Amino acid sequence: MKQNYVISVDWLQVFCTGSSDPSAIPSGNFEGKPFWLRKRSYGSSLWCRIADIIWQDWEVAEICWMPRSSAIRSDAYSVRLTNRVLYSQKFMSLLAELIGHYELTYQGITRIDVCYDCNLLKDEKKVPWLIREYLLAQPCQEGHIIRKGSNRFEVFGKRSQDGATEYTAIRFGSKNSNIGAYAYNKSLELLEVKDKPWIREVWEKNGLVHETRYDEWAALKEYERNRHINAGSSTSFVHTPVWRFEISIKAEGRDLLTVADGELHKLGLDYLTSYEKIKSIFYMYAEKVFNFSMSTGQLRRRYYPRLIIFEDCNPCPVVPIAINRNVGTGRVERVCYNKLQKLCETYHDIPHTTRQGLNEAMQFLLYVANVKDSTIRTLRVANYLNEMNCKKWLGSLDDAYSDAMHNVQHAKDLCHQLAQEEYWASMIEELTAEFLRPIDPPPFPVELISET
Repeated sequence: MKQNYVISVDWLQVFCTGSSDPSAIPSGNFEGKPFWLRKRSYGSSLWCRIADIIWQDWEVAEICWMPRSSAIRSDAYSVRLTNRVLYSQKFMSLLAELIGHYELTYQGITRIDVCYDCNLLKDEKKVPWLIREYLLAQPCQEGHIIRKGSNRFEVFGKRSQDGATEYTAIRFGSKNSNIGAYAYNKSLELLEVKDKPWIREVWEKNGLVHETRYDEWAALKEYERNRHINAGSSTSFVHTPVWRFEISIKAEGRDLLTVADGELHKLGLDYLTSYEKIKSIFYMYAEKVFNFSMSTGQLRRRYYPRLIIFEDCNPCPVVPIAINRNVGTGRVERVCYNKLQKLCETYHDIPHTTRQGLNEAMQFLLYVANVKDSTIRTLRVANYLNEMNCKKWLGSLDDAYSDAMHNVQHAKDLCHQLAQEEYWASMIEELTAEFLRPIDPPPFPVELISET
């Protein structure tokens, strides 16, 4: 039976450039209703200025400008849509309106989270079963599950008073990974951390069941809730949970490769224009971070068949690709360029000839950096495509060695068998010859003695 599910964008933050102070720009309109800026009295570790954008009396976005670090260009802006907006069908229209109104130029996605919500996995498999088998099943035994990629993980759970263990979340890979992968009980998170009715509304529209005693939980005092959370008994308020598989993509994880033609491009806002395209984002990255295989009796891990856990999961023509930009890509030249630019901005009394020389040096550094970056990117794409054309597997060497050892053992057993057969044949032959040899007469006469 096909399982209900819903794929959503849970976080969207973009990087822009501009020259205007957003607080100096008058209020705008979206769908005939005004929106305005509400500046905060504080900044952050990265930004000096932060403001909330208000539309219809609720926050729809956060905008940041004036970076504190010189590593970030001075005309940089950050725009992040709030979680409530992302669960509406108009979030892309709103983002486009905000970027245009505040005279910004879109540069790229800083971070995007895409998630898959469900009650059950494909073929009615339960998420706790997947986590338990991945953690506890014995290697090379039926039911053993492995994951493609990093072997690092963090698991979260609770143990009841009777000793039963219940898993509530698992994080794959490192926290610093460009692409993060999580699987957790979303219903429990909404209960313990913060309820988001708009998410539950999307679940209901897509046929997901979320039987949770929110009213009883809300009636508890804060110390009673904390007691349930610390004791691990808050799960008793969730009868039928909704589980979430979440993929968090940072700016460094946006590189994509089209398998058919080898074209390299980046994940951008064009992938967010429809629900089908958002689904494609999840599935292309899930192929990388939620790629499981399970033993059905195979003795070697490379022979495990693929474990399909998501509905409507088809082969993706586009795959994520990791590109290291810190080695041989012009990073040193760009650092020098930024340093020279900082010097030009700091000292205003630099002689004209000196300033002209600095500008020429900056242009040269920028040219070298761009050439190195383009060259390295092209070579890495070519190498990746060449790897896909390989016809042999490294594991075949192990198979060849194993087959050779098997043949040696078989030959040894055959030799032993033939030797034993020859030995016993010779023994039988000698015994037969000895038995058939006529008995020589005794050298003296023998008289028969009658019985009487």
